[in-house]
Amino acid sequence: MPNYINYPNWLHPEVIQGIPITWYSLSYIFIILISYKFIWYQIQSDKIDIKKEDYETFMFSLVLGAILGGRLASTLVYDKSGIYYSHPWLILLPFDQNWNFTGFRGMAIHGGFLGAIIAPLIIINTKLKNTNVQKYFLKLTDYGAIAFSSGYILGRLANFANAELYGRVIKGGIIFPNAEPFDTNTPGVKEFASSVGIEILPHDLLINLPRIPSQLIEGFFEGPVTFMLLWFLFRKIKKYDGFIFGTYIMLYAFFRFFIEYLREPDRELGFIINYKPIKSLSEFSFLNISMGQILSLALMLSGLIWIIVTKKIADNKIKYNTNLAYKN
Repeated sequence: MPNYINYPNWLHPEVIQGIPITWYSLSYIFIILISYKFIWYQIQSDKIDIKKEDYETFMFSLVLGAILGGRLASTLVYDKSGIYYSHPWLILLPFDQNWNFTGFRGMAIHGGFLGAIIAPLIIINTKLKNTNVQKYFLKLTDYGAIAFSSGYILGRLANFANAELYGRVIKGGIIFPNAEPFDTNTPGVKEFASSVGIEILPHDLLINLPRIPSQLIEGFFEGPVTFMLLWFLFRKIKKYDGFIFGTYIMLYAFFRFFIEYLREPDRELGFIINYKPIKSLSEFSFLNISMGQILSLALMLSGLIWIIVTKKIADNKIKYNTNLAYKN
């Protein structure tokens, strides 16, 4: 009996084949809508006095910053073809170098986090200066972390629909149609294929093997699990504004770092730290580190710094208010 699952043949990147509307683009639209509605819901629930037009300006800057940051990180860090350095306009255009429509392929969430902070900071210190958006900026970052994590899984479901970001070889896994095939002469490949019930014919030079659906595992832990921790636990113990956002950054980075061990390294990058070169399917090392893990460690450190800095800001506000009350 076969010990693997075939990727569903009815699932495609496009919602309707032949029409350039993809599950990936729809996931972004829905995540933006969920975040917009959920952040505004939290503002109203906590009775924060922010004008709707100021909020919409803030959200526009946040979304634009996240998209630009994610796109820049994906094209300039993960892509090693060099095409975006020689044709930088392609970073912001949905075409290839021959002007064929491709859509925006590739977003890196680590860059998205950075852009989602830098762009709103620029806006609130220029167009929204001296408004309540500026006053409650740290509180808004907390609202945003909760809102974004609640819809994050949609992006990973879209990755699954694209049959991309798949994991490493495992018995009982899914055979992704776009996965990099293995040379049948590689040590352990024929034995593994036989163990899961895949027949290798004499003329087969390459074979596709079942893999871990790592994008679904990532979506579950970085989405619903993180959201529930933020909403039901950390929101209750929050002592100062900014704490939730910093905690979210650290939670995301923590889950991403360890789930990366299940995920196949990016084909063009491989392992950035290749302590033990992998020569067969059975070999594995916790000391082999991918780019995603390095960026996750940097993100985890950033989250910790954010928590320390915002705690300092909160303490200074308390001290200032205490001194002011004492003088009065």
